[in-house]
Amino acid sequence: MSHARSDARRFLHDSDTVRPLMDMNKTLRFGFSSSHSRALVALLAIAGASLSFGALTACSSGDVPVGSTSQALQKNKSGTPTGDGTSCSWDATTPPSGSYAVGATFKSPDGCNDCSCTAQGVACTLRACAPPPGGSSGGTCSYGGQTYASGASFPSTDGCNTCSCSAAGQVLCTELACAPLPAPGPAACKKTGCSNEICADHDEASPCVFSPTYACYDTATCERQADGQCGFTQTPALQACLAK
Repeated sequence: MSHARSDARRFLHDSDTVRPLMDMNKTLRFGFSSSHSRALVALLAIAGASLSFGALTACSSGDVPVGSTSQALQKNKSGTPTGDGTSCSWDATTPPSGSYAVGATFKSPDGCNDCSCTAQGVACTLRACAPPPGGSSGGTCSYGGQTYASGASFPSTDGCNTCSCSAAGQVLCTELACAPLPAPGPAACKKTGCSNEICADHDEASPCVFSPTYACYDTATCERQADGQCGFTQTPALQACLAK
C-alpha cells in the first residue's frame, strides 16, 4: 500500500494527469461534499498510477529476448573455412549440388537450428534444441551401413527408390513399384584342376600328374563355347601346341 501512495504522489504531481481530475473535482462539488470529492479524486489517482506504472513495468522487460537469431560462423572438421566468398561447402551437410550459394538458407544437421551461407562461410544459430522423439540421435540417419546428415538424399537398397534423412533422424523412402532385377547369368568360365588343364564355371579336382600338353593351356582362352559349355577355344596356336 505504501508503494501505491508513493506512485499516487508522483501521479498527482503530473500536471497533465491532475488537470482533468481537478476539473472533475470541480464538477463533483455540485453533488458531493468536498471531502467526498477529494477522496474520489485520490482514489482515481491511485488507480491511474497503478495502471500507468503497471504498463511501464510490462514494457520495461524488453531486454529479455524471447528467441535469438544471431548466428555463429562454422568451420569444417579440418578447421578450414566453409565459404570462399561466393559459395559455401560444409562437411557437416552438403546439398546434392555440392555447395550452397551465398544467401541460401537451410537447416542445421541437428534439425533444429537455422543456417545460411554468407560470404564468410556457413553461419548457424545456436539454440538449445529439444531431443527428437523416440530418443534418436537426431540430425543423422544410419542406412545400409552408411551415416547420412539430415536433409541428405540417397538411393534405396532396392536400387530403384530414393530415400532421405529427416530432421528427426528417420529414413524416409519412396515406395515406387520397381521392375524385378534380372536373373543372374551363368558363372564365368575359369581354368581349374591341378594344372589348370580344365576349363569350367566351377572348381574341379584332377590328378596332379605331369603332361607336356598342360603347358599349352597356360596361354589358351577359357570361355563359354557355342554349345553353352565352358571350354578352351580351339585356336590354331592351341591345336598346334597340343599336336606336338
